[in-house]
Amino acid sequence: MLRKVRAGCILLGIFCALIHRGGAADNAGEAAVPATPVESWESQREKTFEFVWTTVNEAYFDAAFGGVDWAAIKVKYQPLLCRAEDKAALRGLLQAMLSFVKLVSHRLLGDRIALPVGASAAAEQLAGRQDVRIEYTKMSTTALSDAATEPGVGFAASLDGGFILPGFLPAYDGAAALVKMLDLLAHHDVALSEVVDDLPRVHLVHETVVTPWDQKGAVMRNLVEHATRPTVLVDGVKVLHDEGWVLALPDPEDAVTHVFAEGRTDAEAKRLSREYVLRIRQLVR
Repeated sequence: MLRKVRAGCILLGIFCALIHRGGAADNAGEAAVPATPVESWESQREKTFEFVWTTVNEAYFDAAFGGVDWAAIKVKYQPLLCRAEDKAALRGLLQAMLSFVKLVSHRLLGDRIALPVGASAAAEQLAGRQDVRIEYTKMSTTALSDAATEPGVGFAASLDGGFILPGFLPAYDGAAALVKMLDLLAHHDVALSEVVDDLPRVHLVHETVVTPWDQKGAVMRNLVEHATRPTVLVDGVKVLHDEGWVLALPDPEDAVTHVFAEGRTDAEAKRLSREYVLRIRQLVR
């Protein structure tokens, strides 16, 4: 029991420092009244931490928390976990998503998991062990939420820390995801740290290339027309290589193109990314 509660503490940190980062961006983009000040990321993370900690404090089935001082856990982790830097946050997000995929595949209410097209190929490897298929969606929250309503989709996750449990609610819910993770850890009788340690290594990089608005379409068409390898056109242009993949994705709000690349090593991922970054720069000269 003590191990499971401690695992919950670790997961609480991941959720508080990382999950709401995606929610903050989505809420900012959907604000109905432009004059209303947008709440800072730091403030939203602080509120999310407080909400999730309080939910566990009031609803956890063991009032003694297996002997763990839950109030002390808050004091210890709140100042540490609400200051995630970008690189560390990316690593944590990937680990959180893959941990969920690995565990939930054993108890999925359906045969598919919905993930954005930019998700690591490791997700397919983990889900495939249980004959669960990954359904790729566009990168937007709307596309992922729509996919979560489809029959057979039992779980969905974004790249910025959002988790959807369709059987409960086809939308992001951090508290429900926390409770689900604790349930999965208890079912498998495993600590979250063990799950993370057993995950495959992920080598994923992300870069941006300045791309004028009037040239974005031409860049995408050129990548498709000159592709000598299989492509996936769910969102942007994803080119599959023997050693990994590259996704070129026009930003919907800024004059840039995002380039995501995954390889078997950091060096391969960086090489693939640089290859397409240079190609796009040549096209927009």
